[in-house]
Amino acid sequence: MNFITTLFHKAKLSYRRFPLVLTWVSLGSLFLIILFGTDDSGLIEKFENVSYTLILGVSWLIGVQFLSESFNHDNTSRIVYKVLCLLGLGLFYYYLEFIEEDFSDIARGRWLLLLLAGHVFIIFAPFIKSWHTSKFWNYLKAIVYALLRSLIYSLVLFTGLSLAILALDFLFDADFNNFIYLQNFILCLGIVNTCIYLSDFPEVEDLEETIDFNKAIEVLILYILIPLSLLYIVIVYAYALKILVQWELPRGWVTYLISALSILAFVIHIAIAPIRKTHSAKLVTKFFPYYFYAVIPLLALLFIALWKRISDYNFTELRYLGFLLAIWICIMLFYMIISNSRNLSYYAKLLFVFIAIST
Repeated sequence: MNFITTLFHKAKLSYRRFPLVLTWVSLGSLFLIILFGTDDSGLIEKFENVSYTLILGVSWLIGVQFLSESFNHDNTSRIVYKVLCLLGLGLFYYYLEFIEEDFSDIARGRWLLLLLAGHVFIIFAPFIKSWHTSKFWNYLKAIVYALLRSLIYSLVLFTGLSLAILALDFLFDADFNNFIYLQNFILCLGIVNTCIYLSDFPEVEDLEETIDFNKAIEVLILYILIPLSLLYIVIVYAYALKILVQWELPRGWVTYLISALSILAFVIHIAIAPIRKTHSAKLVTKFFPYYFYAVIPLLALLFIALWKRISDYNFTELRYLGFLLAIWICIMLFYMIISNSRNLSYYAKLLFVFIAIST
């Protein structure tokens, strides 16, 4: 009973703060549950565009809520942002329904990019007006903890309900439709997961200005992420030396390794930024900017590898996205080295802009 009581309590807390988000999620989840309950593949395909628009709207509406909360005393701005978001979702549905007419690969790619943009938007939305390094760090920590906690609750509920459905099916020959487990998944991930996830989010003004850099985070960064990043950079430099010795153009897959290496460097930089100057471990205090300097020579290898693939086989969607990602990596790398302010939210802000461009 404590589990159920906790769920209802978290749902109540979430609805008070996120009424529009949870109304969208609840009605959308119920719509999908009923739609799959019909067990009619033709009807499911008919409402495919509605389904994708409903899924897309969740992250965008959460981000807009965080954005509107940064305008504490401006109720008009809050309403305007939410209305604009709903209009944008309506336009995307119109695009799927009347312009693309079917969910093609191009439409699917744009949907995935907009879905990713919505999640990136959540990362920086509360810090549009003001910036505070420690609060941003605690905000990201709250995102991770809220996500893990909500996934655990949802997984427990999904497993329990699935076992109950399985028992009814075997013991009583219950005549469930073909999508019963998918319906259960929508209920747990759509409604339960979202309620718990949002209930664990503090408002920005309530975030601590001090950093609680606990032992688990320290072990993850100091003994796993930093050593892995050093291993990767040794491998890439060894490959660069091999290229120089054999005088051959780099293979295309090296772009993935250098991109992953750069992104890992950015993640570590965000994680250690608030305590970088005060921590006792030299791997932490010396990581930035020396590691970033070590990545700079590899950028030439990254662009040469991209150029080779594009010149041989022309542009594809993935190579186009890889090219934009390489430009983003360059801009952020040099910004963090040169800039005095080093606003960490620019990682997400510029990535959001590049994803929006790429659609």
